[in-house]
Amino acid sequence: MSLEGKRLLVIGANGNICNAVRRAKELGIYTVVTDYFEDSPAKKIADKSYLVSTADTDKLVGICQKENIDGVFTGYSELNLNFTERLCKAMGYPFYATAEQVNMLTNKESFKATCEKHGVPSVKAYSVSEVPTEEELKKVDFPVIVKPVDSYSGKGITICKSAKELPTAIVKAKAVSASKRYLVEQYMNEKDYDIFTVYYTLQDGKAALSGIVDRYMYSFPNNRRLSTVLLYPSEYLDRYLKEMDEKVKRMFSEIGLKNGTIFIEGAVNRDGFYFWECGYRLCGAQQGIITGYVNKVDVEEMLIRFALTGKMSDEDVTALEDPRLKGKVAINLLVFSKLGNIKRVAGIEEVKKLDGVINYTALIGENHVISVEDEGTLNQSVARLHLVADDREKMANLIDRIYSILKIEGQNGENLILNTFDRDFVTKRSTRFAK
Repeated sequence: MSLEGKRLLVIGANGNICNAVRRAKELGIYTVVTDYFEDSPAKKIADKSYLVSTADTDKLVGICQKENIDGVFTGYSELNLNFTERLCKAMGYPFYATAEQVNMLTNKESFKATCEKHGVPSVKAYSVSEVPTEEELKKVDFPVIVKPVDSYSGKGITICKSAKELPTAIVKAKAVSASKRYLVEQYMNEKDYDIFTVYYTLQDGKAALSGIVDRYMYSFPNNRRLSTVLLYPSEYLDRYLKEMDEKVKRMFSEIGLKNGTIFIEGAVNRDGFYFWECGYRLCGAQQGIITGYVNKVDVEEMLIRFALTGKMSDEDVTALEDPRLKGKVAINLLVFSKLGNIKRVAGIEEVKKLDGVINYTALIGENHVISVEDEGTLNQSVARLHLVADDREKMANLIDRIYSILKIEGQNGENLILNTFDRDFVTKRSTRFAK
């Protein structure tokens, strides 16, 4: 079905959403974007923009009526996902999920309960009061991770190695939680677990495994850890297909999911797989770029289509999903800056021309300050790249080349680039926890 001439309102206008705006325009769609930031990147490329908060449903309804909008799209934000569902309900537009389904999967506390109800393993959690009691602490096996149930981008997360660290960590988690709720979970350390993410595409009630990645976890000086490299396909792909794939698909079916895209994060060791977080949306890692390039399944485009027509596609695209990526090696790479004042990022155009670089997403522009509060969160990331190569050695060489070209220039000309890439993770990656 042609989308030529359709009019799409895009909720949120940050760097990640730019790719969706460009794709929509390529499809002949008139794009309108909105958020409350004057200089949001997507506003520079959309056909029209508004300085209206994504949370202001009444004003967004007014925009929809004024602009004769046919549908509403959002991508990478939990908050905007909820706002978009609410707006679509008010306007009678298609939306791929109900508010109940969104909360069931994206609220960390609700997701854990959903997994337990449907026989899908999740990370062990502890009941710990804001001022922990001796009885509660006796049941806690340290280290643990404390996090808000409804936040994102690594905000409010603390790894606690002892009981004395818990109160401060809980206060920190509650401070960034809209519901003022937190979770205390078993910490999946790098010694005893490997970290992974799985991606699924859903179409008309059918779920297909799109990919599974191994995540390289980089440790920042303030005791925070983030995945800076996502490696496709995971060494645990075959084991996951055998042990978990059908269980997860059954859970999706039992809670009534029909369309959309889902990512689930977790850990694995010899004893099994354990999930801790889920997103019923496009994730900030822009996972659809790699599968769209290799498998020809562009979930971003499918969600744009659904927003305007109520259908992901006229064809069964789930049949095209190949978690093995047709024998290719792919990496989703985050580039981080050291703390400081960024004057500009140099070498971008040269990097984009490298063989194997299929996408470069700028996350931070010129004259941006990375503060102490940003350390160890995604706010410290400057760019995200999607890379495809024939084998691991070629992939590692490509990343080395990227780091030799890119320069994050500070105010005094110094290079602020923070190399969080581990070559051995790519070239020597193996299944540590084979059964």
